[in-house]
Amino acid sequence: MKLFLLYLFAALIAAANSLDCDCIADGKECPSKVCTVDDTGGSCISAAWNYTKNSKAIPVSFQGCESNKTSFDACKEGDLFFTAGKNFTWNSVCCNKTKCNSHLPEVNTNVTRKVCPTCFVFSSKPCHGDKTNCTGSQDYCLTISGTYQDSTVSSQDFYGQGCATQSAKILVKGTNVTFGEVKISIATSDIKKATDGASLVHGSIAFTVLLPYLLGLLLDKFLY
Repeated sequence: MKLFLLYLFAALIAAANSLDCDCIADGKECPSKVCTVDDTGGSCISAAWNYTKNSKAIPVSFQGCESNKTSFDACKEGDLFFTAGKNFTWNSVCCNKTKCNSHLPEVNTNVTRKVCPTCFVFSSKPCHGDKTNCTGSQDYCLTISGTYQDSTVSSQDFYGQGCATQSAKILVKGTNVTFGEVKISIATSDIKKATDGASLVHGSIAFTVLLPYLLGLLLDKFLY
C-alpha cells in the first residue's frame, strides 16, 4: 500500500510539472494529438516555413513540444522570425500554457526603417539580393547556408539572406534542427545589426540637393 501511494504521489508530481501541447506535423495530427513536456524547462512551439520551389509557394508547419534538454532548444532565445525576401520565411513562437500552440505564428507586417539584403536559393552558391525594409522586431541581418528537407523536398543545399530577430543568433554553424518532417542543418551563419535605411535615404537626398551647389563652386573657382 505504501509503495502504491509512493508511485501515485510521484505520478501526481510529474503531472503537476508537465505541459500538454498540441501536436500537429505538416498539417497532420500526431497519433496522440497531444505531446507532453516538462514545464520547468520545456515549452509548446508553433512553427511555419514558407518557401518557393520551381515557382510554386510551399507552406510547411509544425506544432508540438520543445524541451531545453535537447541539443537544440528553439525556444531558448524566444520567438524566432527570419524573412529572406518573398522566397523563404521561418517563423516560430513558443508559449508555456496548456495547448497554447493551437495556432500558427502571427507575423508583424509593420514595415520599419531597418534594411537588409534579401535573397534565397536552393543552391550551395551564394545569392545577392537588393536591400529590403524589415518588419516588426526583425532588426538583424542574417546570412545563412546549409541543407533543408521536409515531407515534400529531399535534402537540398540552400543559401539565404534577410531580416531576422535577435533570437536567430542561436542558428550557429553546426546546428541541426528537427521539427517533425522538417530537418535543417546549418553550415554557415552570420548575423549582425541591421542598418537604418532612413539614414541612408536622407544621406542620398542631402547629397543630391548639395551637388549642384558644389559643382557651382568648382566652376566658379576654375572659370574666374
